[in-house]
Parts: sequence; structure tokens; C-alpha cells
Amino acid sequence: MLKEYADRYRDKIAGWWFDGMEPDTYRAQPNDWQTIHSVVHAANPKAVIAFSYSRNEQACIRKRIDDYTGGDTWGKHDLSRLTPARLPSQDGVLWHGKIYCGNIYHGLGNSNQFSDQELIDRINTCNRQGGVCTLDWPFDPKTGLLKNFGLAQLKRVAQAVKNE
Repeated sequence: MLKEYADRYRDKIAGWWFDGMEPDTYRAQPNDWQTIHSVVHAANPKAVIAFSYSRNEQACIRKRIDDYTGGDTWGKHDLSRLTPARLPSQDGVLWHGKIYCGNIYHGLGNSNQFSDQELIDRINTCNRQGGVCTLDWPFDPKTGLLKNFGLAQLKRVAQAVKNE
């Protein structure tokens, strides 16, 4: 399936997120870590890879294969504590913080759990410290689009970060 999607969408996919990883998840051929690397980069040499390892979201699972950390938070956290300076990435991969912005995880939310300013401050802090952030809002399963409250916040936060 990975090869089919990678070949079909090539450079339209800038990065790949592999969820629920363990250090030995893809250890055996023919579907090992190196195969993931080869398939992704044959289709798009610039694509990046992240492996989300729940025991340590800032870990490097496979040196020279994953490019950035999973950084998933699964819920509301103290954003001031979740920064590259306080929780650094390991083994040279790019620090990445993925924050779920809805009030219920897995796309079921009906409101934002963080204020605009909390998200703006987090993004700016993480960027200054050499990290990147992904903000994840709930989407409407019928349309596949972000829910209106999330889209509205995304626009406000994007504009504020762009202006700083």
C-alpha cells in the first residue's frame, strides 16, 4: 500500500507519518525499515519520514531513516513544557511537536482546547528553539474538511505567526 500511494502521489506528499511504532516494528524483510526508506524516497527524494513511538515521542527510531520526531501529545498538555529546549529530540532528528487542537482526540472534537495566543506562543517558541510544530484540528468525516471552528482558529494563528 505504501508503494502504491508513494508512486501515485510522488512529490504531492511531502512527508510520511507512521503511527504506533516500536523499535522492532519493521525489522524483518521484505517490509523492513530500509524498504520504507527506499519506497518513500524513490517516489519523492525530498519526502520526510516520522515514526511515532509512544514511549518516547522525541526518539529517533532508525538513524538515517526518520527525519523528525513523532512529537504526538494525544491530549491537552502544558505547552510551555513541551519545547525543544526542555524535551530535546534525540540522535540528530528534527524536533517536532504535534499538538491536537480540538477538545476531543481522534477528530471528534467540537471546540478548540487552546486559545489562539497559546498556540501562537508555542509555535514561535518552538521555531526559535529549532523545532517545528504540527497543529491537528478535528475534521468532518462527511466532507474530510476541518471543522469550521478549527479552520477559523487555524487562519487566525497562521496570520499571527506570519506577522511575527
